[in-house]
Amino acid sequence: MEYQLTPSQAEFNKKRLAKTAGWVLLYHANETTREYCGASYDYVMEGVGIPAYSYLDAPTQPEAGLALVRSPDGQRWEGVADHRGEVVWDTESRQPSTIQVLGEIPPRFTTQAPTSPFDVWTGEMWVKDKQAEQLAQLEQDQQHKARLLEQASQRIQLLTDKLELNETQDSTTLSQRLNDWRRYRLQVDDIIPTGEALIWPAPPE
Repeated sequence: MEYQLTPSQAEFNKKRLAKTAGWVLLYHANETTREYCGASYDYVMEGVGIPAYSYLDAPTQPEAGLALVRSPDGQRWEGVADHRGEVVWDTESRQPSTIQVLGEIPPRFTTQAPTSPFDVWTGEMWVKDKQAEQLAQLEQDQQHKARLLEQASQRIQLLTDKLELNETQDSTTLSQRLNDWRRYRLQVDDIIPTGEALIWPAPPE
């Protein structure tokens, strides 16, 4: 008696339907991304086709930096740029994000990180907008000056109340502290913010 010592192999016609039932090695692609997702032996009945997103032709390893995917027309395997996991920066908002899909990096994004909140993308590199930086510094200094003046005025008012209402035994020391805060307030008021680096006076102890 003659025995079959190997699994029967399915054969397919031009319509990719099995002419004879048997086992076949199939290569599978993800339904959404078309990325290769593995191979398996499947048993195919006579007259039946192979499952969707499964293919008979074997792929080859893609080059470095590429992902293995099925072509949009489903006719072949091909390599597609794979930047998944890379951090890129939006050239308009400067915000970072991590690439999660296959394909080339969109033109709006770059792998170059900006070095300051005032960087502007030129199309090839980040360049700091010095005018914007200076305006931001000017606004920050103006707000800081206003806070210092407010704090000094509150302190002066409190010391004045204590002195006028005789709420302390040491009026000489109190008068000196009051004058120190008044001089400090004048020093702060004399500072003119310009957007350049400033040296602020130290408040009295």
